[in-house]
Amino acid sequence: MLLPRILLLPLLPLLLLLTPATPTQGFILDGFPRNVAQAQGLDKMLEPAKVQSVVNLKIDDKLLVSRITGRLIHKASGRSYHTEFNAPKVMTPEPLDDVTGEPLMRRSDDTEESLMVRLGEYHKQTVPVLSHYSGVVTNVDAAKSMGDVWSAVKKATA
Repeated sequence: MLLPRILLLPLLPLLLLLTPATPTQGFILDGFPRNVAQAQGLDKMLEPAKVQSVVNLKIDDKLLVSRITGRLIHKASGRSYHTEFNAPKVMTPEPLDDVTGEPLMRRSDDTEESLMVRLGEYHKQTVPVLSHYSGVVTNVDAAKSMGDVWSAVKKATA
């Protein structure tokens, strides 16, 4: 679920109450907190508990640009493809979904220009969050295969 950033921290306790997990299972926040102020707010909300694990998916910016700008999506089903790693069977004159034959789309922010802005914000605002949680950060090499990355994430959060 994507929520505006300003709403996420105040709504997080309610979202956690509605999540079908036991207290011992914990929870994963994907892409949050995005800055130190949000991390501090999360810490305060969790008191007396503490964040136990932060997984940082490390990847070279150039490789990330290649991965993001190659994404293709079938809007109706959510199926995803990639021009290099998981190309649809039909790529020309336009990429088509393998199941329905309908045109695939790219997210409007999956352009190199947009991604460079997003990466600038990430390096400026989000990287300092890693220092904030320095004792519990596990870096995972996200340049590896999906299977290797997923195994490393599961190990880091076990």
